[in-house]
Amino acid sequence: MSPIYLALDTSGTRTALALVKDDKPIFETSATAPYGHNEKLLDLLKEALDQTGITLNQITAICLTIGPGMFTSLRVGLSVAKGLALTGKLPLKGVNTLYALAATAEEHSQPVLALIDARRGELYTGLYYQGTPIIKPSVLPPEQLPTIITQSRLPATVVRVAGDGTRLALPFLNNMHLAVETTDIIYPAPVTIARIGAKLLAFEGADEIDHLEPIYLRRTDAELKRQQLS
Repeated sequence: MSPIYLALDTSGTRTALALVKDDKPIFETSATAPYGHNEKLLDLLKEALDQTGITLNQITAICLTIGPGMFTSLRVGLSVAKGLALTGKLPLKGVNTLYALAATAEEHSQPVLALIDARRGELYTGLYYQGTPIIKPSVLPPEQLPTIITQSRLPATVVRVAGDGTRLALPFLNNMHLAVETTDIIYPAPVTIARIGAKLLAFEGADEIDHLEPIYLRRTDAELKRQQLS
């Protein structure tokens, strides 16, 4: 029997879920969830299992985005995934959100600039070319993008842009000697998350559930408040 992967994404204001077999979704759904990813995710999972007739113990592994993204959403998604993994004794694999977003938008091996709105006038940024990070995931103001991209010596004249940070970046990207191709891709596709997770599982093995944590790239609001009070 072919492996069946449960793919999850709670990195933003959308909850997305897919059951993936032979690199194709056999069930895929998403719902807006600015708050309450926990309930939404469990509801979507029940719907997926009910409609496909698949049980939790038939799932091969769970793959999910672990950031960067919205702090609370990432924590909730990871908490639910860990609970499912422990209950079903399933391998768990975390996937970088920017990498999954870039892979979702990749076309004809063109480089992809993945941009997530990090709030406070900043962007979570990653530039990927043929699956390799040219700019490692980082958080920076959009005005720094031209300098960072120029310094990367990207071996291409066209770059695709994906993610909800696109609108913040375009005014600065359009001033570069580089053709910018926008996409309508805002979030990573769950089937892509499953494909990446499956490859990582094959090369690296499963993540240790107790040690798997979200990728924040910067300190949380709670940490900043503690620093101000200390």
